[in-house]
Amino acid sequence: MKILLISWYYPPSNCARAIQIGRVVAAIEALGCTVKVIAKFRNGARPSLGGKSLVSRAIRRAISEFEASGPQVGWVAEATRLGRKAITEFRPDILLSSSEFFSSHLAGLKLAHEFKIPWVASFSDPWPPVSRPEPYSRAQAPFLAGAQIRAVESVLEAATAIHVPTRYTWEAIQTIVRSPVGSKYAVIPHVGVPGSLTNGHSDQNGNSAEFRGWLIHAGRLTRERVSEELLLAVRDLHDQHSSDFRGLMCIGDVCPEFLDAIGKCAAEKAVQLLGSISHPRALDAIGRAGALLLIEAKMPYSPFLPSKFPDYVCSNRPILAVTPTRGAISDYLQSQACGLAVSHDRNEIAGGLRRLLTRGPGDEGTNSLAEAFSPQRIGTQYMDLFAHIRQISSSVIS
Repeated sequence: MKILLISWYYPPSNCARAIQIGRVVAAIEALGCTVKVIAKFRNGARPSLGGKSLVSRAIRRAISEFEASGPQVGWVAEATRLGRKAITEFRPDILLSSSEFFSSHLAGLKLAHEFKIPWVASFSDPWPPVSRPEPYSRAQAPFLAGAQIRAVESVLEAATAIHVPTRYTWEAIQTIVRSPVGSKYAVIPHVGVPGSLTNGHSDQNGNSAEFRGWLIHAGRLTRERVSEELLLAVRDLHDQHSSDFRGLMCIGDVCPEFLDAIGKCAAEKAVQLLGSISHPRALDAIGRAGALLLIEAKMPYSPFLPSKFPDYVCSNRPILAVTPTRGAISDYLQSQACGLAVSHDRNEIAGGLRRLLTRGPGDEGTNSLAEAFSPQRIGTQYMDLFAHIRQISSSVIS
């Protein structure tokens, strides 16, 4: 089966979305697919788009969201042109468009309409921004929000199938669309990396001590997820048990608001900022941590599945998730012994962390959840989806 993929990011770009869609492609290629990729950014690191000030971020956001609202602008026009050439020469069986950003779906919309090819529109997060819960629901000019809603409705109506990583993602999108297209969506989670993590064992250089005893957060930490309650809990536990608990280690960029919160909470001695490191070394750190931290924003529910979560699960290290009660992370952890879900409460966080760090050998139980994120399992789910929509398209044509 031949797949044409349109994606804003793709490896070797090293942002989370590029890594994740690269794993999907590897999983389906291992099952016999041939994949041709059209991507805007695939060389090196995630591109720098200017400064980190509020003004710079607002300008970048406005530009990207304007581009994502019109099919004749920038990347959409270029991807459409390249897509026409690829369809003519490569002759794919399936068209797969992947966000972020939404503009890839606008290219998919034009190509699917023009060539009548079965099309899967894959949403990694809810879109447009107005469909997300606070603090992610952005205030926008009425004309822009309206244009984005009309754009996503066009994609949902025209796509043969919609892929989302959780049912909560789909529920969020449905809050702002008028067209009932519920039967089209398929939930397939992200791909983890079983077998590539060290699971806490010392390597030949004895480097496991670097990460042992730390609560590790991997990935960017944005201002929406800054939690003073977390920092206070980490500080208190470090002060009381510094010989066993070394503190919070953050791997990746952190926002200025988080740095301010560290000082406000007097948590400097309990927090280490490692900064950006290579992806293989980050996976090594995940596999050797005392415990792993996943933190979501304080919101009524979570429509997201952070891409780090499958890697955390596959590491076989205990997970502390600061997350809403209603959401995929909480659902996954309720039935498994691999971690705990807690709220943004200082005492609850400290109590959960204490439980995880004092576990003895064998207390983790069987981590059957790792299989749910294996490349074989996820790849098979995509293959089943592709076969299903090919059958649907064949029935319509006949």
